[in-house]
Amino acid sequence: MKVILVKNINGLGKIGETKDVKDGYARNFLLPQKLVKQATQEVMKEIKAENQRQEKNKVKQAKKYQELANKINNLKLILPVKADAKKKLFGSVNSVVIAEELKKRHYDIEPKFIKLEEPIKSLGYYVVDLDFGAGVTAKLGLTVTRE
Repeated sequence: MKVILVKNINGLGKIGETKDVKDGYARNFLLPQKLVKQATQEVMKEIKAENQRQEKNKVKQAKKYQELANKINNLKLILPVKADAKKKLFGSVNSVVIAEELKKRHYDIEPKFIKLEEPIKSLGYYVVDLDFGAGVTAKLGLTVTRE
């Protein structure tokens, strides 16, 4: 019986793959567990339409992120924080803090896109990388100053 995998199955395949399995295995295990769908013409059309819809969404997201990256690229951001006399911060600046500061300036960026090797713990100038996925990146200049 030809089936299309709805979930990843170890030893069988990944989502969306079409496999030929024994009838009993499909009827008694895979279909009742909703791990696969029988590969009919209707199901194949549904899956093809869903894949096209997802691809369009990916392209639209990539275009949106590219526009945002163009706006942010080489933006200079000044972030005042509390620090002691030795230029050491009380706390640290992480991706969440940077995202909040960007939101205040009307740039809606999720913290997961902000790539810091480790939280910033001292005053100074830093270049922060942003990675939106699909090859879309930007650089942000961040100056951490004493409040």
